[in-house]
Amino acid sequence: GISLYLNNRGVAVVNNRILETDRPMTFRGDAKVASPGDHGFTIERNIFIATSTAQAALTSWGANTRGVTIRNNVLIASRGGLLTNGSDTGVTIADNYLSGIIFHRGQGAGWTVVDNRTADAALRVRAEDTRDKAGLCKGAGVPAESTLGGIRC
Repeated sequence: GISLYLNNRGVAVVNNRILETDRPMTFRGDAKVASPGDHGFTIERNIFIATSTAQAALTSWGANTRGVTIRNNVLIASRGGLLTNGSDTGVTIADNYLSGIIFHRGQGAGWTVVDNRTADAALRVRAEDTRDKAGLCKGAGVPAESTLGGIRC
């Protein structure tokens, strides 16, 4: 999978497809509220499908991660596609197709959570369902001729 930890800044995770792993992607801030600038992570147009025993497909471990945009992804895990952390600030979660959002410790300051769609139950455990390109692209709000997880919509 993919991990962004500590002092990373301005990282874009775009167009990846990670299937059948316990933690397709995780991120964590540097824990210093007074650190200069946002982390500025962009997580966009990815397909992350976790194993049936995983907690989430995309996980924030918290530690005051600042400025995270999670948009137009497919996030599937048996417990919830996305696990957030209330210590994070300036988080945008929009236009994702996911098997639920777990809000650990609530929502932090400056959060926007809009236009996310719940994925079909069949997508929760079957990675081969990624062959339904049109359904995935529509669910994640990715327009035709764009890419999602490396596949053309």
